[in-house]
Amino acid sequence: MPPDPNGDVGGGYYLQMVNVAFAIFDADTGAKVDGPIFMSSLFDPGAQKLCATHDDGDPIVVYDEYADVWVISQFALNFNKPKFAECIAVSHTSDPTGTWFAYQFDYPNQNVLNDYPKFGVWPAANNSAYFASYNQFRCNSSVCDFAWRGAGALAYERDAMIAGDPAGQVYVNLFGTDPNLGGQLPTDADGPSMPGANQPNVFMQFDADEWGYPEDQLELWEFSVDWDTDGATFVGPQILETANFNPWICGTNKTYCVPQKGTKTKVDALNDRLMYRLQYRRFGADDERMVVTHTVRASKGQAGLRWYELMDDGTGWEIANQGTYSPDEKKSRWMGSVAMDDAGNIAAGYSLSSKKIFPSIAIAGRTAGAAANTFDLAERKVFKGPGSEDGRYGRWGDYSDMTVAEDGCTFYYTQQYYKKTGQWKWATRIVSFQLPGCAV
Repeated sequence: MPPDPNGDVGGGYYLQMVNVAFAIFDADTGAKVDGPIFMSSLFDPGAQKLCATHDDGDPIVVYDEYADVWVISQFALNFNKPKFAECIAVSHTSDPTGTWFAYQFDYPNQNVLNDYPKFGVWPAANNSAYFASYNQFRCNSSVCDFAWRGAGALAYERDAMIAGDPAGQVYVNLFGTDPNLGGQLPTDADGPSMPGANQPNVFMQFDADEWGYPEDQLELWEFSVDWDTDGATFVGPQILETANFNPWICGTNKTYCVPQKGTKTKVDALNDRLMYRLQYRRFGADDERMVVTHTVRASKGQAGLRWYELMDDGTGWEIANQGTYSPDEKKSRWMGSVAMDDAGNIAAGYSLSSKKIFPSIAIAGRTAGAAANTFDLAERKVFKGPGSEDGRYGRWGDYSDMTVAEDGCTFYYTQQYYKKTGQWKWATRIVSFQLPGCAV
C-alpha cells in the first residue's frame, strides 16, 4: 500500500504490475492469461539470492517495441546487511508467458536505498540503454535514517540484456552535482521512429518558485553512456520556464490533501514530482516530442493536472503546449499519466475525487489540432469508484500508467480504486480507448 499500478501493451498482451506481483491479459479481450505471479520466481535462488527471495515492489513495466521484448523490474531491499538491488527481467520474445532472462543489479552505491525507480526504453544507436532514475536515501551499515541523498541515474546495457548476455550498468550519483535533484524521469521512447544515433536520453524534473527557485520551471538533463568504456556523461540543466503553478494544494509542505467521499481522511497527492511516464516520440528529424504531467493546486484544497507537450524542431527543446486541467471547482484530479499517439493526440488518465465522489478513474485529452494550451476532449469517467481509502495511511498511487499499443492509436491506462471504504481495500482497473483522427 499503495499498489503502484502500472503496465504496458505489446505482442497482443497487456502486462500489469502492482506491489508485488504481475499478471498477463489478452490485450483485445481483457481475459487474464496468467498470474498473479511473484516476480521473484523468475530469479535464480543461488546466483541471484536477493532478487529470488525479495518481492519488495516499486515495480515498472515497459514493452520494448524496437526489440519486441518485455522489461519488468522491482527493487530488492535487505536492511539487515544492508544490501540493495534492482531486479530486472527481459522476456525472450514478445510472449510474456514464456521464458525470461533475469538480472540482479546490485545498486552501485550501497550506502543509499534505491527508491522510486522509473525506467525508459532508449534504442538510440551508440546510446542504447534502459535508463532509470532513482531517489536516494541514506541507509548504510552505520546508520539507516533515510536522510535524503539526492538523485541517482542508471543506464543498463540494453543490447546485452535483449540477447541474454552478461550485462553492465553505469551509475551517476547526482547528489554531489546538486543535492536538491530528485523526482526525475527518464524519457521512454514510443512509436515507429527511433531516436537518432548517439542521441542522449533526457532526464527531467520540475521545480517551483515556492521552493526557492527563480521561477516555476522544468529542468532537462542529457544522459549518454559508452558501453565500450562504461563511461557516462550527464550534462545540464536546460531550464524551461513554465506558466505559473503552485505545487502546494492545501498549504506549504502538505501533500495529504485530496478529499474523498464518506471519510475525513485525505489522500496523498504526491505533488512533489513528475508522474510516470515521460514519453518521447520522433515524428521526423525536426519534430521530436515529449509529454508529461504532475499535480498542482487548481484552487484551495483542489488538485489539478499540469501537463506539458515539449517539442524539438532541431534547435532544442521548448514547451509547445501546457496547461492545468481542472474543468470545475469541485473535484480533484491527480496521480495522472499522459501519452501521445501517432496522430499527435494527447490522452490523460487520472484519479478523480471530491467530498461527494469516491475516488474514480477518468480520462480527458487533446486532439492534435486543438487550440494552444487546451484540452478539447471532455472528461469521461471510465470507472466509478465504490469506496474511499479510510485509515491512518492516506496513501494513493504512487503512480499510474498511460501507454500506447503498437498500432500507434490505442491507449491503455491502468489506475487504482477502492473496492469499499476501508484500509488495504484497493483494486485496479485497465481501460483501452482511441482518440479522434488516429487511423489504425
